[in-house]
Amino acid sequence: YRIGLLYYLSDCKDMALQWWKRAVEIDPTYRDPLMDLVRLYMEKGLHGMAYRYVLKALDDCVNMNIWVDNLYYWTSNMIYKLASKCAYNVRKYEEALRYATTALNIDPDDKDAMELIDLISKHK
Repeated sequence: YRIGLLYYLSDCKDMALQWWKRAVEIDPTYRDPLMDLVRLYMEKGLHGMAYRYVLKALDDCVNMNIWVDNLYYWTSNMIYKLASKCAYNVRKYEEALRYATTALNIDPDDKDAMELIDLISKHK
């Protein structure tokens, strides 16, 4: 994973993708490469791929309680908001709303989740 991170920081994003995919193949529950794959695919405008990996993160990790929330990095709330954005980008508005609502239920004061819900509601 860290080799991929070095490639990413060196602006060699395709190499970063390769290393992060490899890290996920070795350990499908490794949160950091999964979520960095999602973010990088979103950066590249490859929303379908981002959505695929965020679903994997939700199915393999969050829903199975494999990940323990970390106050400083990828919390369940953050992952649900990212899942909402990914679903929105592939025009799956019902799912996007469900993920944003879940994020808001986790943290009722989350302004980003509220904004997502407002945005998604305009497309329903």
